[in-house]
Amino acid sequence: PRSQGVIGSALECAVHITTEDAQLKAALDAQAGSLAEFFIVSQADVAETDEPPLSALSEGGLNVKVSRAKGQKCARCWRV
Repeated sequence: PRSQGVIGSALECAVHITTEDAQLKAALDAQAGSLAEFFIVSQADVAETDEPPLSALSEGGLNVKVSRAKGQKCARCWRV
């Protein structure tokens, strides 16, 4: 998306994490409030699924997809 001009900076991104591992999902859910800050993006979410999303990076049962964040960019903090 960034090379295609869809996303200009990291703060315009949303990170979508899926996993089939319930224990891994529980660990990620425990940090859900900090994931966007950890990845330095505007939005992050976690879901449990058996199917990785299309065009996701997959490794060890963890699937990560990046898309453009939804919403308007804040003039003060630059987050969407």
